[in-house]
Amino acid sequence: MAAEALPVITGGQEWCDCRTASIPGGRGVFAKVDVPPGTVVLAEEPLLTVAPCEVLPHESWHMAVARCILESKRQKELQERLQVLHPRRLTDLAPHLREEVDGFQVDSPIARKLADAAESAVTEEEVQLVLLKVRLNAFESGLYIELALVNHACFPNCVKFGPGERSASLQGSWCPRSEIVAVREIRAGEEITISYIGAAGSSSSARAALFRKQHLCELSPSPKPPCLELEYWNPDIDVIEGFGSLAELEDVLDEESAGLDVKTSNVAAALSLEKFKEIEKVARTALHPRHIVLCRLYRLISRAARVVLAFSPDEAAAEQLVHAAREVRATQGLFLPSTHCDVAQVAEDLAVGISVLLAQDRARLFAAFPVEYGDFNSAAAAEAALRREANNIRKYYEEGDDSQGPTKSAKNGDGPLVAPAVVVPSAKEDWSIFD
Repeated sequence: MAAEALPVITGGQEWCDCRTASIPGGRGVFAKVDVPPGTVVLAEEPLLTVAPCEVLPHESWHMAVARCILESKRQKELQERLQVLHPRRLTDLAPHLREEVDGFQVDSPIARKLADAAESAVTEEEVQLVLLKVRLNAFESGLYIELALVNHACFPNCVKFGPGERSASLQGSWCPRSEIVAVREIRAGEEITISYIGAAGSSSSARAALFRKQHLCELSPSPKPPCLELEYWNPDIDVIEGFGSLAELEDVLDEESAGLDVKTSNVAAALSLEKFKEIEKVARTALHPRHIVLCRLYRLISRAARVVLAFSPDEAAAEQLVHAAREVRATQGLFLPSTHCDVAQVAEDLAVGISVLLAQDRARLFAAFPVEYGDFNSAAAAEAALRREANNIRKYYEEGDDSQGPTKSAKNGDGPLVAPAVVVPSAKEDWSIFD
C-alpha cells in the first residue's frame, strides 16, 4: 500500500514542515532552516474551543470536547479535518492498546449518548476515533490540527502559548492563535518539540506515568544529567507529615501548586512558605541537590515569596526568595537554554529578593550570603546584572511585527534570516489536559 501523504504545514511553512518520525503517530514537525530563539515557529487558531463551564458534571474534559464536535452543526467538517490526526484508523493502534481502549470509550453509557446526540448519524467506530483523537491531540486551549503534529519532549526546544496569552501586534489587539515559540536556536533538520505535560518539574517516573495515562504510549529515556532523574530516597530520614516516598512528596507539591495563583492571599502564601520550609528539610536530606523535584519545590517557594512581597517588603520572605532562586538557577543551568523565558523569570526573582533586602535589612543579606552578596557594592552589582540578564532574555520575546516566518534584514532581500519578534506571556502556559 502506498505511503500516506504527510500533512502540509501552513501556519509556519517558512520555518518548518511535517516529516516521518519514529513515534506511534509516525510524524513530527522539523525545522527547515536554522531558527533563532524567540521565533514564532508555528501558529494556528483552534478548530474548536471548550470552556470549563461547558463541561458537564459527569464528563471528563476530553469527553466534553468530543461531545461538542459531534453535536456541532459543523460535525461533518470537523470530523473530516480530524482525519489527519493520530490515530487515523483504529487499526493504527497496537493490539494491546486496542484492548485497553475497548470498552473504555464506546461501550460506556456516556459514549453511547454521544452517538445518539450527534448532529449527523455516526457509527460506534467513528465515535471511538473522535474520542481517541481528542484524548491524544487536544490542548486545554482547544483542538488544533497542525499544532497537534508537534511531538513531546520533557526538555523541549519550544513552548506553546494559548490564544490571548500574547499580544498579536503593535496595536496590542487580542491574538486568537496559539503559538509555538523557540526558546533556543534550533538547527535545520532538528525536530520541533514542546512538552505535553507541563514545565519540567516532576520525576522521570511521574512524567512517564502521566504521559502514558494521557497518550497511551511510553516516554523515551531522558537525555539529561542523571542527577536530575535520581530516584533515590533515603529510608532512614525522619518522616514528617506522612512522607515516605518521592511520589508522596510530589503529590503534596501538586496540591500546594494548585493553591498558589494570582488570587492567593498574603496570609495563605505566608503559610505555604512555612510549610515549604518543613518540606525542604526532608527533601534536601533525601534528594540530590540538583534533583528536578527539589528544583520544583524551590520554584514554589519563589512563587509564594513573590506573593508575600507583593503585599509587604517582608525580610524573611525576601531571604527565602534569594535562597530559592539561587537553587533554581543552579539546576536550570543543567537543562534549560540561557535564552529560555523561565531563566528570565528566575533572574528577576533573585533580583527582587536582593533589592528588598538591600532596602529593608542589608545586614541580613550580607550575613546570609556572605560570599555572593557580602557587602553593598557586590549585592547592588549582582542585582543590576540580574535585571540586565532578564531584560536581555526578554528581548527575544518582545512585542513586534505579527508576521510569520523568516524575514530579510535588507529591502533588496540580502542578509541573514531573522526571527519575527514576539511577547512573553503574562498568563500561565497551557498544556495538554485530560483529567
